[in-house]
Amino acid sequence: TEYTSSTNKFVAVVRMAAETLAGIPSIVYGIFGMILFVEMLFKGFSLIAGILTMAIMILPLVMRTTEEALRAVPDTFREGSFALGAGKLRTIFRVVLPSAMPGIIAGVILAFGRVVGETAALIYTSGTVKAVPDSLLGIMTKNNRLDCIDFIENDMEAKVRNRFDGFTVLKALTLDYLDLQLTENCRVEMKLLPVGDSVSYVCVARTYSGPVAESVVELYTPEWERVPETEWISRPEYGDFWQTNDSVDATEVERLQHLQDMRFVCAGLQPDDMRLTFTLLPGEVDKEEAERMEKVLRPLAYEWNGRRFVRVE
Repeated sequence: TEYTSSTNKFVAVVRMAAETLAGIPSIVYGIFGMILFVEMLFKGFSLIAGILTMAIMILPLVMRTTEEALRAVPDTFREGSFALGAGKLRTIFRVVLPSAMPGIIAGVILAFGRVVGETAALIYTSGTVKAVPDSLLGIMTKNNRLDCIDFIENDMEAKVRNRFDGFTVLKALTLDYLDLQLTENCRVEMKLLPVGDSVSYVCVARTYSGPVAESVVELYTPEWERVPETEWISRPEYGDFWQTNDSVDATEVERLQHLQDMRFVCAGLQPDDMRLTFTLLPGEVDKEEAERMEKVLRPLAYEWNGRRFVRVE
């Protein structure tokens, strides 16, 4: 702007390129960063790959706002500086830039405001946590997982066809919670649980729906190593789920307990807090007995305290 004419062909090409790049969706920048930084340069996800991709994303907006801020400085400021004997470089740094600085800062803030809400580019370049092992989500390909994230980003139904030729639906995705209907009969929930200032464990609850649903809950380190159950929870006892009330006495509760040949326990994680809830299901009993059981069965909640789940009364 200061050293070339506004009608210069090179300036016109750069301006057109900046305006074009400013309108490109973040998913395209993410794919570009994945190909250039992740696949070709750094050979894997890294923080620097995400930073460079974000820098490229905001560069066109910063360029255009900076140019407009510099052009908004009156020419009389430059002419006055030249008349006092200042050179071109001194005029730029002592007169033009200080006058244009509010506009430049506003442009930088706008650019940062854009990237704060963009996650697609970071997911493609920096990742989130260490790659989920195939033992947990084996029927989903890498492209399936990326497509689900892309659909969520664009407020679309995150439904993809998996390796079994069925459908997998990503129901919810936040910074620390995932709810995935892996198959028609399998639901997977994941929750990040803080352990220290910068370390989080991953709690995974898988619920399998047969005639009666049942859950498996596991805890993993950031490297996806399974944590022994005795180190993070004390499982509820069978009798903890049962409670008497005014209409059901202890004798009736004991009778209902004897009706359960098999004990099915479901577990669920919460998107808004650090709780894990266990629920004992009535099982394969007739409808009337199931209704009686529901009156005296209570869910048991456990809350994460930074090291393990503790019972909440």
